[in-house]
Amino acid sequence: MVASIRFVDFVFLSDVSSSSVETLQLLKPDSVVFGEESLVSEKMKQRLKNIASVSPDTTVQFLPRYDEEEVSTSHIIDKIRSMAT
Repeated sequence: MVASIRFVDFVFLSDVSSSSVETLQLLKPDSVVFGEESLVSEKMKQRLKNIASVSPDTTVQFLPRYDEEEVSTSHIIDKIRSMAT
């Protein structure tokens, strides 16, 4: 779904961290987005250091997770069913 957004050039899916030095050197992303909950972790501090050193022009954004009710597939299906009747 993310890849279908017209402003998205590439989507990176891998078992390798998107903020590893090797990945950043290869992709040189304009922006990287993380969930807000990861902001305080030690792992995130290292990721931010990697991004700053290897790809200093990369914008880093932290977004909140959606409420469980908003992204629940059961909720979406129920909503569609209620509209059809």
